[in-house]
Amino acid sequence: MVIAALVTGRHDRDMLQPHRVVIAAFPGVELLNVTGPAEVFSVATRVAGTGRPGYTVRIATAGGEPVVTASGIRLMADLTLDEVHGKVDTLLVSGAVRVDDHGVEPVLDGGIIDWLRQAAPGSHRMASVCAGAHLLAAAGLLDGLSATTHWRTAARLAADHPHVTVDPGSRHAPCQPPDTPPDRSPSSPTRATSSPAT
Repeated sequence: MVIAALVTGRHDRDMLQPHRVVIAAFPGVELLNVTGPAEVFSVATRVAGTGRPGYTVRIATAGGEPVVTASGIRLMADLTLDEVHGKVDTLLVSGAVRVDDHGVEPVLDGGIIDWLRQAAPGSHRMASVCAGAHLLAAAGLLDGLSATTHWRTAARLAADHPHVTVDPGSRHAPCQPPDTPPDRSPSSPTRATSSPAT
């Protein structure tokens, strides 16, 4: 999972509210890129127990309609992309790959890319799963930062986005600008990335 976060700080009263997670999905998305993170947040909420804010997870698609994933399984949406209003604690962008005679290529959904540019200012943290890093990069949200992605698409990410430092062998890559002090205040803007092995 690649996380590019613009951290704007949370007020103490907000800490008691569940963290709002929105996962953006599109036709052809990899099912695991949506359901895997959703399950992680669900388990974290259940393990934390009462008295902890936990997470609410919603899936958003362009028209709020179900999307057919790369595996052919239909995935239901909770809301449209346009209905993602207000503060979002984590905005997660799912990824997809296409396999053809030329190899493995990331799927770039133009509607998601355009929407990300608009949604970024209202999101506390933006993240992508696997090849979803290509969508964040195409929206210009990884410029000047380090990132990682699916190892089969890392060279493409570096070639297409020379202003992004791509670390193809990393499970996670800090996505803070290199001159960022390590002891930043939580209310200061920061960026970070992380990625599980794929």
